[in-house]
Amino acid sequence: MRFKMTTETEDSSQISLFNGTIAFVQVADPIRWPNSPWRLLQVTWDEPDLLQNVKCVNPWLVELVPNMPILNLSPFPPPSKKLQLPNHQDFPFDGQFPMPSFSGN
Repeated sequence: MRFKMTTETEDSSQISLFNGTIAFVQVADPIRWPNSPWRLLQVTWDEPDLLQNVKCVNPWLVELVPNMPILNLSPFPPPSKKLQLPNHQDFPFDGQFPMPSFSGN
C-alpha cells in the first residue's frame, strides 16, 4: 500500500514530503506489551538514500495514497474530425422540424 509522509529537518527549518510503500505491519514491542493494539509500519522508501535509518514509522504520521494509476489531467485533445450526422429524410437536421398543426374553432 502506498503512502506519503512529511518530515521536518532537525532545526525545523524545512519540511519535506517522502513517498513509500508499506511492507509490513508489526507489533510495536511484543515482549514489553503483549497483546497491544499499537502497531508500527515497516516501510520501503521511494528514495532510500535520504531516509536510510528510518525503517519503521508511526501509522498516525502517514497519509495513505490510493493505488490508482496516475492520470494525465490535461484536457482532452479536440476531435480530429468534425462530427457529421447522417442525413435522414424522416429527421431533417437543417433546423426545420415539422410542427403539428392544430385546427380549432
